Amino acid sequence: MNKIAALYSNEMIKISHRISVWIVTVVMIAIAILAPIAFSAAEEGLYEDENYWDTVDFKADLIKKKDSLAQTLGDTNDFVRHSNVQFTINNERREVFSTWLDCDEEKASDYSDLICANNLLSGYDFDARPYGKSWLSVVALRSYYSCHHQICQMNRTPFEERNDEWYSMFMLYSQAFDYYYEALFTNNMQSFYNGEKLLSTVGDNYYEPEIIQRVIDIDPSGTMTFEETATLMEMLVEMHSTELALQSNLNLSRNELPRILTASDKAHLQDKVSILNYKFVHRQHYSEKSAFAHQLNTLTISLGRFALIILLVLVAGTSVSQEMATGSIKSLIIAPVRRWKIFLAKLLSITTWCIAGGLLLVLTSTLTTMLLHSDISLPSYLYVSGGTIHYIPYLLYMILTFFVDSLSLFVYILLAFMISCITKNSGISVAVSSGLILGANLPTILVAMIGRKRWIDFLPSINMNISNLVFPFSKLMYGTTLSELGSEEALNNPLSFSLIYTGVLVIILLAIAYDAFTRRDIQ
Repeated sequence: MNKIAALYSNEMIKISHRISVWIVTVVMIAIAILAPIAFSAAEEGLYEDENYWDTVDFKADLIKKKDSLAQTLGDTNDFVRHSNVQFTINNERREVFSTWLDCDEEKASDYSDLICANNLLSGYDFDARPYGKSWLSVVALRSYYSCHHQICQMNRTPFEERNDEWYSMFMLYSQAFDYYYEALFTNNMQSFYNGEKLLSTVGDNYYEPEIIQRVIDIDPSGTMTFEETATLMEMLVEMHSTELALQSNLNLSRNELPRILTASDKAHLQDKVSILNYKFVHRQHYSEKSAFAHQLNTLTISLGRFALIILLVLVAGTSVSQEMATGSIKSLIIAPVRRWKIFLAKLLSITTWCIAGGLLLVLTSTLTTMLLHSDISLPSYLYVSGGTIHYIPYLLYMILTFFVDSLSLFVYILLAFMISCITKNSGISVAVSSGLILGANLPTILVAMIGRKRWIDFLPSINMNISNLVFPFSKLMYGTTLSELGSEEALNNPLSFSLIYTGVLVIILLAIAYDAFTRRDIQ
């Protein structure tokens, strides 16, 4: 063991004495530090209007819009008619005061906008309930306008063509309009629910009433911010669609045709519901700035990975071949130590640089990002184990994700080491390994060209792309717009198959490299 430790130290010293290694290392660190700074500067431009609702005078804009509509429409008495119309209400014939809009669809919409604007300007308290400060103020106003538009379009039907069915539908929308009016003018979430519940009977509601009720449970007064409520609603919508998939026993992914759920599909979806429910109950709403910071950190690490690839391929691809070509390896071979110990020391030194380089890159990039975005919280990764929600802190998650994503990188570096053991040509080992790394997207290209073939499942890059299998709920950290089940990662094989495949491949590469190194004559 002491000899292996001494050989290992010797290999580490030899690698550290190479100027090219330190040049690439400095470039990688520079990327990890400077890229987040540059991206953060760009982010400031993107979010310079983050307080958009503070900069917009909604009341002033509404006054301008009202004046413009009034000028466009002119005298509304020219096309607005009123009369008493008879309808059957609860089996009784009654006269109802009604309005007829003798105009086209566009003019009726403008008239509706004018009426809504006048109502808001005369009765809405813009100081007590600033528009845009809460989610309810935005969605209730939208529904208020939409419902009044529908009423005005119905009023384009001439008096003589209106029947009891028309009246029944008109009353339904009028009642919904009253609910939306109350929700908007009194900040009443329950009234908004009543409006959505009523219109759900004709399929004209925007939100499922059950989802609205869940929001009411945690925010009955509708005072939560727009961003917080909107993202919590996003969780509820995704949770609802996932529960529907479980109830129907069908995969309802947007990216493929419906199919019967397997046992693993069901377990995945049930865990997904548990995580979404946990995030909702604890009000862990998504943050656009947090997601943006994570994306920039991920992009920075991806850029730094190129420098790390160059570093590791240089180290692995020249570790044996260069020493054999120059004859410097003779001092090791003639020493009283077995070749397998030399082989193991070289392999351990390469692995050490791989791990150290990866840690340095991820830590530098992530800590720089966290420092530059100290005003936001980067979320932890949630997963389910034993029916209980657990979490992995963001920094640890990024480190683990990097090394899982780098499985293929390690295999290709091992390939470079194997070729280095077989030949005296460092250029061949570096070129072949680099070419395979750059061709990692070949399976996707092949599937796009010739379709999914069984033999494609045995290509190395497919079986080493396992990040979405190891961390299946990573997208739930920042949003639910993409479905995990059957999404863009459909080229994956089962995790157990990929791990066995990769393990066998590593053993084969190590066996060939070891055999070449121990049997090769040193001249």
